[in-house]
Amino acid sequence: MALDLPRVIVSFESLMDHIISSFIRITMAMSPLATVAVFISMTPDYTPERRIKTVEVSCMVAMGILLFFAITGEALLSMLGITIDAFRIAGGILLFVIGLEMLRAREPDEQISSEEKNISLKTRDISIIPVASPMIAGPGCISTAIMCANEGSPIIGKLQVSVSIVGSIVLLYFLMQITCRGSKWLTPMILKLSYRLSGLVVSAMGVQFVVIGIMKCFHAHIA
Repeated sequence: MALDLPRVIVSFESLMDHIISSFIRITMAMSPLATVAVFISMTPDYTPERRIKTVEVSCMVAMGILLFFAITGEALLSMLGITIDAFRIAGGILLFVIGLEMLRAREPDEQISSEEKNISLKTRDISIIPVASPMIAGPGCISTAIMCANEGSPIIGKLQVSVSIVGSIVLLYFLMQITCRGSKWLTPMILKLSYRLSGLVVSAMGVQFVVIGIMKCFHAHIA
């Protein structure tokens, strides 16, 4: 059977577009610079080697959390009787609220509960709580991963978002690695600018998810 080269090229371009789109959305929801800044502020007495070890564990755990929800999220929602469109609307509202908080320059460490801070202070191991979750794999990032995984066919969509999650975590890992060895470049001005720009993008993502969810619910209702 002859290979339909134009169709293959179009399919590949579509695949790459979705991967890049998912990568950008997940990365924005993750807010790497804000995460790095909070991590540095929480580990003033850590040596660079201990920080790097913590970063390695945190990124691996966060990747596992995001991949788990991206792959099984739809099935979990189905078990709870929640449609993906209803979740898309709820997730969009959540992202919009998070984005507004970022635009108002709310300090990122305020998003960590006092209980989580107390646990980290008692155990002195912050790699899983609160760094891996909720700092890296927070509710907004998990919601984004689930919604991105349900764009397109089930198998391809989950494969695409899995690649995007791995790419986002790798980017964050290298950024945190560089910062652990010397964080002088992370000035308050850079942090606030990045945080507010990320907030604008996250808010727009939230609105887009809500619009898509409402449109899909409306079409399903009149079909």
